[in-house]
Amino acid sequence: MEPFVLETSAKGVREWKTDDEHIGFVYRQQSIDMILTLGNNTDVQQERTEIKFAVENLDGEGDLNVDGDGWTCAGDTEITCTSTRFVEPGGIWPALPFTMSHTKGGQTEVTITWGDLTRSVMFRYDTST
Repeated sequence: MEPFVLETSAKGVREWKTDDEHIGFVYRQQSIDMILTLGNNTDVQQERTEIKFAVENLDGEGDLNVDGDGWTCAGDTEITCTSTRFVEPGGIWPALPFTMSHTKGGQTEVTITWGDLTRSVMFRYDTST
């Protein structure tokens, strides 16, 4: 299991990746639902994990909503989610769904930090035809 998997089942979404730390999604629909899956790649059982989302609107006006079973999440533009589930080596934490919505076209960057792993995720809502 990869330690960090980010997916969407939305149609018409173009995904790009410049390297392991930078991911992007371009879409023309509102809103876009994502699923984040975190895997325990250690050789010991984990009994707690915390992940942080930092939202920065560049030229768009994005709103991030994060919530999922097995997680407690709080915050607005800086959201912290905690899971106290026990996860065996090779196992995964409960899926963490989130939704990005834009009130106008443009880009929003979300920096996701989990332990020593950081991913920069760019959401681009394209209103052009």
